[in-house]
Amino acid sequence: VMFLGQLYHDLINVYLVRNDVSEANAYLEKLNQLDSGPEENLFVHTYFLLAEGLILKFSDSLMAKFKSSDNFLKIANSPMVDSSLTAQAIFNFVDLLLLEVKLTQNEEKLKDIHIWLQKLFVLADEQNSSVLEIQCYLLDSKLKLLEFKIQESKEILSVAQELANQKGVKKFENLITREMNQLLS
Repeated sequence: VMFLGQLYHDLINVYLVRNDVSEANAYLEKLNQLDSGPEENLFVHTYFLLAEGLILKFSDSLMAKFKSSDNFLKIANSPMVDSSLTAQAIFNFVDLLLLEVKLTQNEEKLKDIHIWLQKLFVLADEQNSSVLEIQCYLLDSKLKLLEFKIQESKEILSVAQELANQKGVKKFENLITREMNQLLS
């Protein structure tokens, strides 16, 4: 059951990347049939909440996007079943908070984002995950830009670049280089 839950979740992600929401919804229905609640199988329930949240977030409807935040918060605030699922939920929730900041110009929400970012840093440290730590630095750098702290943003990107080089994480080496070039220009 857990393997099927993960498979359906992964297929939903693939279909969302391909912009095929109807196929993603078809697999969400299959995942829903597997989900018998957190009491039975917390992994499958978490996969379902995350997949449903991603589909809602992918919607053009703002109401659906913000409804998805409930799913991401449930995962983020529940006992952790898998650090990568928790991190995905938090990153998606932060993405929605950034959308809210953009739409409302309410900079107070940036404080909430910083709180969630600190939770991600703690998770990266607990899991000894360089990849998650690099992602946190990238997010932190972007937050510093939103706060017009350009020098701090550069410094954070430099730390991320050094860590990516040190750990040989090529995907992020190139991404950070692009971010740094954009920042410098």
